[in-house]
Amino acid sequence: MKISSGALRGLLWVVLTALVGMNAACTSMAKSAGMSLISGKLDSNIGQSYNTVIENPRTYGPLIGEEKLAGGFTVKKHLTDRRGKGSIFDMAGGGEPIGVETKMRMATYFKVDSKGIIRDWAAGYIDVGTGFGLAGLSITEIFGVKDRDVYIEEVDQTVKTRDDKPYTVWKTAS
Repeated sequence: MKISSGALRGLLWVVLTALVGMNAACTSMAKSAGMSLISGKLDSNIGQSYNTVIENPRTYGPLIGEEKLAGGFTVKKHLTDRRGKGSIFDMAGGGEPIGVETKMRMATYFKVDSKGIIRDWAAGYIDVGTGFGLAGLSITEIFGVKDRDVYIEEVDQTVKTRDDKPYTVWKTAS
């Protein structure tokens, strides 16, 4: 049986759309699990000098901004390089694996007092794109698809404090 290229493209589109839907559910669970795992590490920074954070930029990423708060506090904003959360599906039961990867960056904000001591943290994940792979080849990279741009306003809306509140509660706290 011969399949036309249009039918093959349509079938591939349906499969990829289904995979993106399944991957979205997996990504949501991965974000929750990721925050649970990282919260212990972030908690260990409270009461420590902010200098310990900047000594290892691979953990939290480079400093992308600062925001002054009342009471002499400063919010130090960090954003990691891209990290992938992938899923691999074997759609043919023994066939070539099809992979879906949600590309994310982790934002971490530290509330630092005037003496440079970390007093609180906020963190969150930002989706920057979705990648596809077939039989170990990255289709996304072959076609040169780039991650979407991330703006500080989006990051500010994404991060949550350890009490699961928007970091902006720090602006109204004494």
